[in-house]
Amino acid sequence: MSDPRPAPPVIELWQEPSRLWRWRYLEPSENGRPLAFRANKDYDSREAALASATTAYPGVAVIQPPVAGAGRARPGRTRNRLLLAAAVVVVLVLWPRRRPGRSR
Repeated sequence: MSDPRPAPPVIELWQEPSRLWRWRYLEPSENGRPLAFRANKDYDSREAALASATTAYPGVAVIQPPVAGAGRARPGRTRNRLLLAAAVVVVLVLWPRRRPGRSR
């Protein structure tokens, strides 16, 4: 026997690979495919996206799906560290070495 009450609508909040935040309103439907209304803009912070979503749909529960790879360093941060390390090595290798007591 199935539950006669439909599932309540929810707001889904997530962070894009671009580090911007998005949200969408999901409402269950009779055919099993939820109606989805996606926000028409990206947000710089989770708080801004959440404020927009809860203003548009007050009283609707907000869910945030777990992010794959959460807790790992951001790819951009790792790349920046590698570039910095490579630059330091290049400077140290190519820097003209001067010996004390000798002038050029």
